[in-house]
Amino acid sequence: MPPRHDITVTGRASRRLAPDLAVWSAATEAHADTQRAAFASCATALAALLEAVSPEATDAAEVSASGVFVSPHWDERGRKQIGFVAGASVTIRGSLEEAGRLGQVALDAGAIRLDGPAFIVGNVDAIRDELLAEAFVSAR
Repeated sequence: MPPRHDITVTGRASRRLAPDLAVWSAATEAHADTQRAAFASCATALAALLEAVSPEATDAAEVSASGVFVSPHWDERGRKQIGFVAGASVTIRGSLEEAGRLGQVALDAGAIRLDGPAFIVGNVDAIRDELLAEAFVSAR
């Protein structure tokens, strides 16, 4: 068997980071007898929620929304359709200092459910690029 001629060079870099953003998920929904009415009502509620939590109104870092879904609404036993339900959600990212206020604004604007906050590190791409450069230097 001929000798192997392998060379392996590795580099590593890591950094412990504290979260700098809080992320909320605020939901809205509407019930109606028809799909069209449920959709229209939910779309109106979603627009009001988006306006209330917009970066211009709240200093949120970023706001995004899901599409509106519509599905059948069933009775308590799940046997009889009693109308339609439409729902949508809004994701709100903001500073840790503003986290409580942003959640309260969403509830005041009509959110029926508020999940979070989740605490995350923002600007992960820039940090990853820095760490890749450090790992490259380490490998040299």
